[in-house]
Amino acid sequence: MSLAYLNPTFVHRAARPRVRPEARSPKSRPGTPSVSHTYPKSLPQSSIGIPEQAFTHAPIDLQNNSIRLLEVLPADPKDPNGIIQCRIRHDTTAAVYTCLSYVWGVEDPLRKRMVLINGKSF
Repeated sequence: MSLAYLNPTFVHRAARPRVRPEARSPKSRPGTPSVSHTYPKSLPQSSIGIPEQAFTHAPIDLQNNSIRLLEVLPADPKDPNGIIQCRIRHDTTAAVYTCLSYVWGVEDPLRKRMVLINGKSF
C-alpha cells in the first residue's frame, strides 16, 4: 500500500527527545534545542510542473508541551503523479492522534513520490 492511499492520520513522535548537555549549542539555554538545519529559500521547479519552495515551520512553544502533528491527507485519485499531501499543525501532548510508522528499505525509483507539506516541497 502506498503512503498516498492511507486514510487521514496523524504522525507524532512518541516522546520528547532528550538533549545531552554536550549536544547543545554553547549559546542555547537549558531546554531550548539548538537549530543547526538551514533550508534553501527556493528550489528548482519540479519535473511535474509544481514550483517548489522549501518547507519551513513555525517554532513550537516548549513551555506549553507543544508538539507538531503531521496529517497525511487523502490521495487525489485523479493525480497521475501520486503526490503525497500533508499538513502540519501544532497541538499539545494531550492531543489525540494515531502514530504511523515507516520501514526502511531498498530505494525504488519507480515508487518515489513528491511530498508536499502545507503546499511546500519537503
